[in-house]
Amino acid sequence: MRSPRRASIVLALFCLALQVWSSLAQTPGQDKNNIQGELTYIDYHDGTGDWALLDKSNGRHFEPLGKGKKPPKADKNGKDLEPGQYMTIGCTIDTTTGQCSFISSTDVTVLKPAYIPPATNVRERLLVVIVDAPACGAAATSGATVSNLQSLYFGPNLDGKGGWAVRLENCSYGEVVWEPPTSGLTQFVTVTPNCTWPTASCDAWAMANAANAAAQVKLGATTYATFTHSHLVMAVPSACSWAGLATLGGGVGGGGQVWLNTNTWTQTFGTFQVPLQESIHNFVLYHGYSSGIEYQDKTTYMGTGQACPSVTEKALTVWTQAL
Repeated sequence: MRSPRRASIVLALFCLALQVWSSLAQTPGQDKNNIQGELTYIDYHDGTGDWALLDKSNGRHFEPLGKGKKPPKADKNGKDLEPGQYMTIGCTIDTTTGQCSFISSTDVTVLKPAYIPPATNVRERLLVVIVDAPACGAAATSGATVSNLQSLYFGPNLDGKGGWAVRLENCSYGEVVWEPPTSGLTQFVTVTPNCTWPTASCDAWAMANAANAAAQVKLGATTYATFTHSHLVMAVPSACSWAGLATLGGGVGGGGQVWLNTNTWTQTFGTFQVPLQESIHNFVLYHGYSSGIEYQDKTTYMGTGQACPSVTEKALTVWTQAL
Protein backbone atom coordinates (compact mmCIF):
# COMPACT_ATOMS: atom_id res chain seq x y z
CA MET A 1 0.00 0.00 0.00
CA ARG A 2 1.36 3.44 -1.00
CA SER A 3 2.17 5.62 1.98
CA PRO A 4 0.38 8.99 2.37
CA ARG A 5 3.77 10.75 2.21
CA ARG A 6 4.66 9.10 -1.11
CA ALA A 7 1.23 9.90 -2.51
CA SER A 8 1.72 13.55 -1.59
CA ILE A 9 5.08 13.62 -3.36
CA VAL A 10 3.57 12.09 -6.52
CA LEU A 11 0.75 14.65 -6.47
CA ALA A 12 3.21 17.50 -6.02
CA LEU A 13 5.30 16.30 -8.96
CA PHE A 14 2.16 16.02 -11.10
CA CYS A 15 1.17 19.61 -10.28
CA LEU A 16 4.69 20.79 -11.06
CA ALA A 17 4.54 19.06 -14.44
CA LEU A 18 1.27 20.83 -15.22
CA GLN A 19 2.83 24.19 -14.38
CA VAL A 20 5.82 23.47 -16.63
CA TRP A 21 3.53 22.45 -19.51
CA SER A 22 1.46 25.60 -19.06
CA SER A 23 4.58 27.78 -19.16
CA LEU A 24 5.67 26.12 -22.39
CA ALA A 25 2.26 26.64 -23.98
CA GLN A 26 2.32 30.35 -23.17
CA THR A 27 5.56 32.20 -23.84
CA PRO A 28 6.85 34.39 -20.99
CA GLY A 29 5.94 38.04 -21.48
CA GLN A 30 2.65 37.14 -23.15
CA ASP A 31 -0.89 37.35 -21.75
CA LYS A 32 -4.11 35.62 -22.72
CA ASN A 33 -7.03 37.76 -23.83
CA ASN A 34 -10.62 36.71 -24.49
CA ILE A 35 -12.11 38.26 -27.61
CA GLN A 36 -15.54 37.80 -29.14
CA GLY A 37 -17.02 38.50 -32.55
CA GLU A 38 -17.68 37.26 -36.07
CA LEU A 39 -14.86 35.37 -37.75
CA THR A 40 -13.79 37.45 -40.76
CA TYR A 41 -11.23 36.95 -43.52
CA ILE A 42 -9.49 39.12 -46.11
CA ASP A 43 -7.51 37.84 -49.11
CA TYR A 44 -4.52 39.96 -50.13
CA HIS A 45 -4.66 38.66 -53.73
CA ASP A 46 -1.14 37.24 -53.46
CA GLY A 47 -1.90 33.86 -51.92
CA THR A 48 -1.97 35.19 -48.36
CA GLY A 49 -4.70 36.51 -46.10
CA ASP A 50 -5.50 37.51 -42.55
CA TRP A 51 -8.19 36.64 -40.02
CA ALA A 52 -9.93 38.75 -37.40
CA LEU A 53 -12.98 38.80 -35.17
CA LEU A 54 -15.37 41.62 -36.04
CA ASP A 55 -17.05 43.24 -33.05
CA LYS A 56 -20.11 44.94 -34.54
CA SER A 57 -21.16 46.30 -31.15
CA ASN A 58 -17.99 48.37 -30.91
CA GLY A 59 -18.13 50.54 -34.01
CA ARG A 60 -17.05 47.80 -36.46
CA HIS A 61 -13.83 47.07 -34.60
CA PHE A 62 -11.61 44.26 -35.88
CA GLU A 63 -9.60 42.12 -33.44
CA PRO A 64 -6.79 40.58 -35.56
CA LEU A 65 -5.80 37.00 -34.91
CA GLY A 66 -2.19 37.92 -35.68
CA LYS A 67 -0.36 38.60 -38.93
CA GLY A 68 -0.34 35.40 -40.97
CA LYS A 69 -1.95 33.43 -38.14
CA LYS A 70 -4.76 31.02 -38.94
CA PRO A 71 -7.47 29.94 -36.54
CA PRO A 72 -7.48 26.25 -35.58
CA LYS A 73 -9.54 23.89 -37.74
CA ALA A 74 -12.16 23.32 -35.05
CA ASP A 75 -13.32 24.68 -31.71
CA LYS A 76 -13.16 22.88 -28.36
CA ASN A 77 -16.37 20.99 -29.19
CA GLY A 78 -15.07 19.75 -32.53
CA LYS A 79 -17.09 22.22 -34.66
CA ASP A 80 -15.25 23.14 -37.86
CA LEU A 81 -14.44 26.87 -38.05
CA GLU A 82 -15.49 29.00 -41.01
CA PRO A 83 -15.99 32.71 -41.80
CA GLY A 84 -19.23 34.15 -40.49
CA GLN A 85 -19.39 32.16 -37.26
CA TYR A 86 -19.80 34.13 -34.04
CA MET A 87 -17.34 32.90 -31.43
CA THR A 88 -15.15 33.58 -28.43
CA ILE A 89 -11.39 33.05 -28.60
CA GLY A 90 -8.92 33.06 -25.76
CA CYS A 91 -5.76 33.99 -27.62
CA THR A 92 -2.26 34.42 -26.27
CA ILE A 93 -1.33 38.08 -26.80
CA ASP A 94 2.15 39.15 -27.82
CA THR A 95 2.80 42.25 -25.74
CA THR A 96 5.01 43.71 -28.48
CA THR A 97 2.56 43.47 -31.38
CA GLY A 98 -0.65 43.44 -29.34
CA GLN A 99 -1.95 40.62 -31.55
CA CYS A 100 -2.59 36.93 -31.05
CA SER A 101 0.51 34.77 -31.22
CA PHE A 102 -1.06 31.41 -30.34
CA ILE A 103 -4.61 30.00 -30.48
CA SER A 104 -5.52 26.51 -29.31
CA SER A 105 -8.71 24.66 -30.25
CA THR A 106 -9.48 24.40 -26.56
CA ASP A 107 -9.62 28.21 -26.39
CA VAL A 108 -12.26 28.59 -29.13
CA THR A 109 -16.03 28.29 -28.67
CA VAL A 110 -18.48 28.75 -31.57
CA LEU A 111 -21.56 30.55 -30.23
CA LYS A 112 -23.55 31.00 -33.45
CA PRO A 113 -23.32 29.18 -36.81
CA ALA A 114 -21.94 30.85 -39.93
CA TYR A 115 -24.34 33.23 -41.61
CA ILE A 116 -24.13 33.70 -45.37
CA PRO A 117 -25.53 37.19 -46.01
CA PRO A 118 -28.11 37.11 -48.80
CA ALA A 119 -27.37 39.12 -51.94
CA THR A 120 -31.06 39.60 -52.74
CA ASN A 121 -33.39 42.46 -51.85
CA VAL A 122 -30.45 44.42 -50.44
CA ARG A 123 -30.30 48.19 -50.14
CA GLU A 124 -26.88 49.16 -48.80
CA ARG A 125 -26.48 52.31 -46.75
CA LEU A 126 -22.86 53.15 -47.49
CA LEU A 127 -20.43 55.07 -45.36
CA VAL A 128 -17.48 56.04 -47.56
CA VAL A 129 -14.61 57.13 -45.31
CA ILE A 130 -11.86 59.17 -46.99
CA VAL A 131 -8.62 59.29 -45.02
CA ASP A 132 -6.58 62.50 -45.16
CA ALA A 133 -3.68 62.01 -42.74
CA PRO A 134 -0.47 63.64 -44.05
CA ALA A 135 1.30 63.10 -40.71
CA CYS A 136 0.81 59.36 -41.15
CA GLY A 137 2.00 59.33 -44.78
CA ALA A 138 -1.60 59.00 -45.95
CA ALA A 139 -2.55 62.37 -47.40
CA ALA A 140 -5.68 62.30 -49.55
CA THR A 141 -4.88 62.33 -53.26
CA SER A 142 -6.32 65.01 -55.53
CA GLY A 143 -9.10 62.74 -56.75
CA ALA A 144 -10.14 61.60 -53.28
CA THR A 145 -12.64 64.37 -52.62
CA VAL A 146 -16.21 63.93 -51.50
CA SER A 147 -17.65 65.45 -54.69
CA ASN A 148 -15.48 63.41 -57.07
CA LEU A 149 -16.06 60.12 -55.29
CA GLN A 150 -19.80 60.71 -55.06
CA SER A 151 -19.83 61.19 -58.84
CA LEU A 152 -17.78 58.02 -59.44
CA TYR A 153 -20.04 55.96 -57.20
CA PHE A 154 -23.45 57.38 -58.20
CA GLY A 155 -23.09 59.43 -61.38
CA PRO A 156 -23.14 63.21 -61.94
CA ASN A 157 -26.60 63.67 -60.42
CA LEU A 158 -25.71 61.54 -57.37
CA ASP A 159 -28.97 59.64 -57.83
CA GLY A 160 -27.60 56.15 -58.57
CA LYS A 161 -28.64 56.27 -62.21
CA GLY A 162 -25.01 56.53 -63.27
CA GLY A 163 -21.55 55.64 -62.00
CA TRP A 164 -20.69 52.32 -60.42
CA ALA A 165 -24.08 52.13 -58.70
CA VAL A 166 -26.06 51.59 -61.88
CA ARG A 167 -23.63 48.83 -62.93
CA LEU A 168 -24.17 47.05 -59.64
CA GLU A 169 -27.93 47.41 -59.83
CA ASN A 170 -28.10 46.21 -63.46
CA CYS A 171 -25.75 43.26 -62.93
CA SER A 172 -27.75 42.09 -59.92
CA TYR A 173 -31.10 42.66 -61.66
CA GLY A 174 -31.98 45.16 -58.98
CA GLU A 175 -31.22 42.82 -56.08
CA VAL A 176 -28.30 44.86 -54.68
CA VAL A 177 -28.69 48.63 -54.64
CA TRP A 178 -26.54 51.33 -53.10
CA GLU A 179 -28.73 54.00 -51.53
CA PRO A 180 -27.70 57.26 -53.26
CA PRO A 181 -26.57 60.37 -51.37
CA THR A 182 -29.77 62.08 -52.47
CA SER A 183 -31.68 59.65 -50.21
CA GLY A 184 -29.79 60.83 -47.14
CA LEU A 185 -29.02 57.18 -46.30
CA THR A 186 -25.47 57.12 -47.71
CA GLN A 187 -22.73 59.50 -46.69
CA PHE A 188 -19.16 60.42 -47.68
CA VAL A 189 -16.93 61.80 -44.96
CA THR A 190 -13.27 62.87 -44.76
CA VAL A 191 -11.40 62.08 -41.54
CA THR A 192 -7.92 62.55 -40.12
CA PRO A 193 -7.46 59.58 -37.78
CA ASN A 194 -4.72 59.05 -35.24
CA CYS A 195 -1.67 57.28 -36.69
CA THR A 196 -2.37 53.97 -34.97
CA TRP A 197 -1.56 51.71 -37.93
CA PRO A 198 1.98 50.65 -38.92
CA THR A 199 3.35 52.58 -41.89
CA ALA A 200 6.23 50.20 -42.74
CA SER A 201 3.97 47.14 -43.11
CA CYS A 202 0.49 46.40 -44.43
CA ASP A 203 -2.12 46.01 -41.68
CA ALA A 204 -5.56 46.44 -43.23
CA TRP A 205 -7.34 45.75 -39.94
CA ALA A 206 -5.49 48.56 -38.15
CA MET A 207 -6.21 51.02 -40.97
CA ALA A 208 -9.93 50.20 -40.89
CA ASN A 209 -10.06 50.44 -37.10
CA ALA A 210 -8.43 53.89 -37.12
CA ALA A 211 -10.64 55.24 -39.92
CA ASN A 212 -13.87 53.78 -38.54
CA ALA A 213 -13.15 55.13 -35.06
CA ALA A 214 -12.51 58.61 -36.46
CA ALA A 215 -15.71 58.47 -38.54
CA GLN A 216 -17.74 57.42 -35.50
CA VAL A 217 -16.38 60.36 -33.51
CA LYS A 218 -17.09 62.82 -36.35
CA LEU A 219 -20.62 61.60 -37.09
CA GLY A 220 -21.69 60.55 -33.62
CA ALA A 221 -22.44 56.99 -32.55
CA THR A 222 -26.16 57.16 -33.43
CA THR A 223 -25.64 58.29 -37.04
CA TYR A 224 -22.63 56.02 -37.51
CA ALA A 225 -24.68 52.97 -36.50
CA THR A 226 -27.19 53.54 -39.32
CA PHE A 227 -24.79 52.50 -42.10
CA THR A 228 -24.69 48.89 -43.26
CA HIS A 229 -21.37 48.91 -45.12
CA SER A 230 -18.12 50.85 -44.78
CA HIS A 231 -15.76 51.70 -47.65
CA LEU A 232 -12.29 53.01 -46.77
CA VAL A 233 -10.62 55.22 -49.40
CA MET A 234 -6.98 55.73 -48.51
CA ALA A 235 -3.38 56.02 -49.66
CA VAL A 236 -2.25 52.80 -47.97
CA PRO A 237 1.40 52.03 -47.04
CA SER A 238 3.70 51.06 -49.91
CA ALA A 239 4.04 47.59 -48.38
CA CYS A 240 0.44 46.92 -49.51
CA SER A 241 0.46 45.37 -52.99
CA TRP A 242 -3.30 45.40 -53.61
CA ALA A 243 -5.68 47.81 -55.32
CA GLY A 244 -8.64 46.82 -53.19
CA LEU A 245 -9.68 44.46 -50.41
CA ALA A 246 -12.88 43.35 -48.73
CA THR A 247 -14.07 41.17 -45.92
CA LEU A 248 -15.36 37.81 -47.06
CA GLY A 249 -18.81 38.10 -45.54
CA GLY A 250 -20.32 40.80 -43.37
CA GLY A 251 -22.84 41.61 -46.10
CA VAL A 252 -25.56 42.69 -43.67
CA GLY A 253 -25.83 43.98 -40.13
CA GLY A 254 -23.19 46.69 -40.39
CA GLY A 255 -20.24 44.43 -41.00
CA GLY A 256 -19.24 44.66 -44.65
CA GLN A 257 -15.86 46.41 -45.06
CA VAL A 258 -14.10 47.45 -48.29
CA TRP A 259 -10.64 49.00 -48.72
CA LEU A 260 -9.83 51.04 -51.87
CA ASN A 261 -6.21 52.09 -52.47
CA THR A 262 -5.71 55.56 -53.94
CA ASN A 263 -2.03 54.84 -54.70
CA THR A 264 -3.25 52.65 -57.57
CA TRP A 265 -5.77 55.24 -58.70
CA THR A 266 -6.18 54.22 -62.34
CA GLN A 267 -6.55 50.52 -61.54
CA THR A 268 -8.81 51.06 -58.54
CA PHE A 269 -10.97 53.98 -59.62
CA GLY A 270 -10.59 53.98 -63.42
CA THR A 271 -13.41 51.47 -63.91
CA PHE A 272 -16.08 49.74 -61.84
CA GLN A 273 -14.16 46.42 -61.74
CA VAL A 274 -12.29 46.75 -58.44
CA PRO A 275 -14.99 48.57 -56.42
CA LEU A 276 -17.75 46.16 -57.46
CA GLN A 277 -15.62 43.03 -56.99
CA GLU A 278 -14.71 44.09 -53.47
CA SER A 279 -18.32 44.99 -52.65
CA ILE A 280 -19.60 41.58 -53.73
CA HIS A 281 -16.95 39.81 -51.62
CA ASN A 282 -19.07 41.02 -48.70
CA PHE A 283 -21.67 38.48 -49.87
CA VAL A 284 -19.13 35.62 -49.81
CA LEU A 285 -18.66 35.49 -53.58
CA TYR A 286 -15.03 34.68 -54.28
CA HIS A 287 -12.76 35.48 -57.23
CA GLY A 288 -13.50 34.27 -60.73
CA TYR A 289 -11.47 31.24 -61.89
CA SER A 290 -10.39 30.17 -65.35
CA SER A 291 -8.75 26.80 -66.08
CA GLY A 292 -8.57 26.25 -62.36
CA ILE A 293 -6.54 29.44 -61.78
CA GLU A 294 -7.84 32.04 -59.35
CA TYR A 295 -8.47 35.57 -60.58
CA GLN A 296 -7.97 34.65 -64.24
CA ASP A 297 -11.57 34.84 -65.48
CA LYS A 298 -11.45 37.84 -67.80
CA THR A 299 -15.19 37.70 -68.55
CA THR A 300 -16.42 38.94 -65.15
CA TYR A 301 -15.57 41.69 -62.70
CA MET A 302 -15.10 38.96 -60.09
CA GLY A 303 -11.98 38.10 -62.09
CA THR A 304 -10.24 40.80 -64.11
CA GLY A 305 -12.99 41.54 -66.61
CA GLN A 306 -15.27 44.50 -67.27
CA ALA A 307 -18.55 42.58 -67.41
CA CYS A 308 -21.19 41.39 -64.98
CA PRO A 309 -20.63 38.18 -62.98
CA SER A 310 -20.87 34.89 -64.87
CA VAL A 311 -23.97 32.69 -64.97
CA THR A 312 -22.50 30.49 -62.24
CA GLU A 313 -21.67 33.49 -60.04
CA LYS A 314 -25.16 34.93 -60.54
CA ALA A 315 -26.61 31.59 -59.50
CA LEU A 316 -24.49 31.60 -56.34
CA THR A 317 -25.76 35.06 -55.44
CA VAL A 318 -29.29 33.93 -56.41
CA TRP A 319 -29.57 36.73 -58.97
CA THR A 320 -30.53 34.07 -61.51
CA GLN A 321 -31.21 30.34 -61.39
CA ALA A 322 -28.72 27.92 -62.92
CA LEU A 323 -30.15 25.86 -65.76
